[in-house]
Amino acid sequence: MPARPLKLLGFGILPSEILSSLLMQNSDKKQVRIFVSGRVQGVFFRAHSQEEAEKLELTGFARNLPDGRVEILLQGAEPKLLSFIEWAKGGAPKAEVDKIELRWEAAEKDFERFDIY
Repeated sequence: MPARPLKLLGFGILPSEILSSLLMQNSDKKQVRIFVSGRVQGVFFRAHSQEEAEKLELTGFARNLPDGRVEILLQGAEPKLLSFIEWAKGGAPKAEVDKIELRWEAAEKDFERFDIY
């Protein structure tokens, strides 16, 4: 028996398998905000963060904070987020990471890519 199509908020018809897959992908997405302290500004930490995030297929952003820390917001599957967190403990080649603070959060919005601000 073929899949029964479902109407999705008036945007057309999607087969139920596609809808289920989309819903499962969203429920697997987690968000973590990371604050990295130490010698992390002026050493390409954000650029290396972007490379690592893209390698792990994570989205979000990295930005310098006025207090000398780097803030990184990431979205993706939890195992990939945990891999990034492990990477961030060492960070960029010229960085000296002293401390990492984590805040697991509900997703504010969906990011399409990883940006540097």
